[in-house]
Amino acid sequence: MPAPSFSCSPNLRPRPRDLVALLTVLTATALAGPARAQTSVTCETQMVPMRDGTKLYTELYKPAAPGRYPVALVRNPYGRLLGDGCGSFFSGTMVAWAQNGYVGVLQEVRGTKRSEGTFTPFFQEQNDGYDAVEWAASQTWSNGRVGLTSGSYLGVTQWQAGITAPPHLFAMTPAITASDYHDDWTGRNGVFDLSFDRNWGLLFVTDRLIRTLEAGGVPQDQINQQVASWQAQQAQNANWNSALPLAGSSDDPAARPVHLGLVCASDVRCVLGKGRRRAALGRRQGPRIGQRRLV
Repeated sequence: MPAPSFSCSPNLRPRPRDLVALLTVLTATALAGPARAQTSVTCETQMVPMRDGTKLYTELYKPAAPGRYPVALVRNPYGRLLGDGCGSFFSGTMVAWAQNGYVGVLQEVRGTKRSEGTFTPFFQEQNDGYDAVEWAASQTWSNGRVGLTSGSYLGVTQWQAGITAPPHLFAMTPAITASDYHDDWTGRNGVFDLSFDRNWGLLFVTDRLIRTLEAGGVPQDQINQQVASWQAQQAQNANWNSALPLAGSSDDPAARPVHLGLVCASDVRCVLGKGRRRAALGRRQGPRIGQRRLV
């Protein structure tokens, strides 16, 4: 069945913050060369096969004018949380790429929302990232030069792909992300970060619940009920780690609920003294992409 294709509607015009983000990325990666301004952008979806046959849901935002363009690739695990499809959370940014002479490719990582397979954070992103880059480079609308961009776990998908050094990866801009997951992700100074891991991990439970129920043939109304029940429970427990009910009255400063160093995610006490360790970890060497231009 051919993938649907249609012109982007006016509500997909890039938001100011999207343009700022785009310009920041362009500066950070030194993407040289004259951009071909586009006034019309098309969006279509495809299921892209990985090396093991697993197909990943992928959105393509292309300039309407025929041609071969450099590719800005974003690989995202939050399709259930932020939405997907042409007109979703990321669409404004992807449209901005296309309007500036690139093909914007937005892919949901393995085991999330519409993509096939099982979500195995971090471990799956090397092979899948490599395959996604090389797939994008081989398409008729691509000039063979692919860049990865965005941040957080979307930055993880860049670092992990970069480790494998795909031949057609010419640039990447991982932001607000980590290169050592024991210090800046699952752990803090090597200690398991209970607060972050609990809260981040719970972001994927709704998606996993829906996928499991759908695979079991559960009627949609029952799926909706179970999801609503789960989300209601989480709303009640949202602040458990910042208000542990220790003994005594709340009027007694010594007995008030406290933030514990091993369970906080953003408390400044979690990050004091990390500079030297982070600097040492940052000296680790790995494969380099090299000094290459995307356009």
